[in-house]
Amino acid sequence: MTSRELEILNTIEQLGGQASRRAISKKTGLSLDYSQVLSQALLRQHLLARTARQLFALTVQGRLAIERRERVGETAGLDLAEVSRLINKCSINSK
Repeated sequence: MTSRELEILNTIEQLGGQASRRAISKKTGLSLDYSQVLSQALLRQHLLARTARQLFALTVQGRLAIERRERVGETAGLDLAEVSRLINKCSINSK
């Protein structure tokens, strides 16, 4: 997933989980056409779905993708010992 695709997912999440192409474009500052291209790519990846009102809505997979990216960002400034501790903590919590 590209950083622009992640930006689209985060924007939709900030807008309440679903948004129109125009709202996405306005919030991100991207052109309507480019936001449409990115949203279509996210649809093909099953990270977004279309609602009956033709809005783009986050899927469960989309929400998980955002969470995974946030966790990666949280560990970016940590040293190896801290990362290992967090991984062990996650492994223990998942059992």
